[in-house]
Amino acid sequence: MTTCVRTFLAVLALIIWDASSAQAEPPPLHRFFLDYAVVKHSLKNDEGAFDELMELRDLDPYAADFVAEFWWSKAKRQCNALMKEVAERYARRVTATTSEVDQERIIKEARKEIDQCIYGVYYDHWDEINRMIKQRYESIRTK
Repeated sequence: MTTCVRTFLAVLALIIWDASSAQAEPPPLHRFFLDYAVVKHSLKNDEGAFDELMELRDLDPYAADFVAEFWWSKAKRQCNALMKEVAERYARRVTATTSEVDQERIIKEARKEIDQCIYGVYYDHWDEINRMIKQRYESIRTK
């Protein structure tokens, strides 16, 4: 494997899984919040506990971040094999002469494929996710 391909694989893995870790400060919202909103709107006909999740974040950011990190980590674990396969497949398309524009397009395609897996995990566990959100929300709200 060439150095160019190895570098591309490393960059792709960082971008797909946790680009925010390279920043000095964490993003205002965990990626889970955006993913949850996408699944809720696009796959679950706007049914879910998004309002409770956002209110929980206002009331107790640590509780909301716990929910987010728990489900995000679960999705990453379940999609890990696919992520590796996608990274290798897309890396084969990159050569030393591949333009930056084409590399960005390839990364975007790879990210979309990985996102579909992550959304699938949330879809499959939708009731569990919402139950956890509601339980945390009620326990904080009643304190």
